[in-house]
Amino acid sequence: MNPVPDLTLEERIVQVDAKLDQLLQMHSYAESGGAEHFLKRENDYLHQALEMSDRQKVLLQQELTHYQHSVQSLEQQRQELQTELTQVRQILIQQETQIEILRQALTQSQDYAQEIEAQLAQVQKRKEETEASAKPRLEGIFPEILAEKLGISTAEVFQQWRAGELQGWHLGRDQRFYPAR
Repeated sequence: MNPVPDLTLEERIVQVDAKLDQLLQMHSYAESGGAEHFLKRENDYLHQALEMSDRQKVLLQQELTHYQHSVQSLEQQRQELQTELTQVRQILIQQETQIEILRQALTQSQDYAQEIEAQLAQVQKRKEETEASAKPRLEGIFPEILAEKLGISTAEVFQQWRAGELQGWHLGRDQRFYPAR
């Protein structure tokens, strides 16, 4: 007899009554030849239960295999997404760095543009001041023409100028002579 778990007295009595009923039923079948039929039916029932259990085991094994493949696939996808996320983060960091470099370059360009505008304003102011001055613009004389006016050769004009003897005239950058002021 199987060990009986801790049951109350009433529960034990109910179990024993059920067993007695079963034994009496088997005894009555045995007397009428039904015990063999009863045992065969019980045996068939156990075989069917075992077959169903085996089928359930196969189905559960297939389901487990399917879930394992799904878990592996999901893990692979997770790793791929993690790698992609890492790459996207690196790209974002690079882009942020490039944006910062561009901001600095823009600031420098704006500063440079302001400097150029200030210089242009100064040049414009000087130009306006120069144009506003009442001084007539002096026209330079080519050395040949000055030589003709003075009645000497062009070479003598340059010799006198170098010697400081050509009073009242100075040589400009354009190689023309201008009256001294």
